[in-house]
Amino acid sequence: EWPEVPGQLTAYKNWYEKYRFETKWVSFLDLDEFICPLKDSSIDSWLLNFNKYPVVKMYWQMFGTSGILANDDNKLVTEQYLNSWGKLDTVGKVFYNTEYPIGCFSRPMMHGFSVIHLGFKIPPINQFGYFVKWDIQRFNHMERTIQVNHYWARGFKSYEDKHKRGSAAYGASWKTFDKFQWHEHFNTSSNYAIVRFITELKLRMNGNYPIND
Repeated sequence: EWPEVPGQLTAYKNWYEKYRFETKWVSFLDLDEFICPLKDSSIDSWLLNFNKYPVVKMYWQMFGTSGILANDDNKLVTEQYLNSWGKLDTVGKVFYNTEYPIGCFSRPMMHGFSVIHLGFKIPPINQFGYFVKWDIQRFNHMERTIQVNHYWARGFKSYEDKHKRGSAAYGASWKTFDKFQWHEHFNTSSNYAIVRFITELKLRMNGNYPIND
């Protein structure tokens, strides 16, 4: 439990000051976000392409309710919601290389921030190899190699509960019903990329993952 409400930014600072060097890479993810490599079989192998970079930005693949009113807590989120936007969002999350000092802490920093190296401020590079500066996002949807599946609402009841809780960063919720409808009406496609991991995940969760002899 964290004593401050909202406490997202102070929690990040606490991690940075006490635990930063326990890992080389870290990502600031919410519970409704799942990193999904599209060609590599693991996040580790995907990150090998970015070892020399301080901050790497991935983009959201937004998912809607798929017409579900109440989430089935006996099923995985990733198998219940397949209805999605037809393209990547320009917002996303980052992998941060802890070898580099963070330049500035701010409330939206989980979506991208600069680091300081040899006296220079270095912005994030996105998964397509372009620097992200002044919120200019350059990418080709056809060349994506990873996405962050963002189950923004899940079932409608989950959206309502999220709205009542408020924002971890700002306190009051900005997730109005009009905002919900705006997100939902962009869900004109389906995305099954993460489904390829579900069988393995279930086997591991149940302790039944086969071992090759």
